[in-house]
Amino acid sequence: MGIYRVPERIERDGRLIAFAGEIMTEEEAVERKLEDLSNPELKEYILEHGGEFKAKATHADLLEIAEGLE
Repeated sequence: MGIYRVPERIERDGRLIAFAGEIMTEEEAVERKLEDLSNPELKEYILEHGGEFKAKATHADLLEIAEGLE
């Protein structure tokens, strides 16, 4: 399971789907039809939560690290 941070407020048909900056599980993001975090967003999340990653970490590596910080 991965992490997803909503980049901006999302509304559909006048209903709020997600707040800007909201963080949720990848499963919840799929349910709300949102996208995965980009590598820069994952790196920011990891650093904000005290984690570390190698400079050449792949997207899969970053997701695994982020999942461990939940």
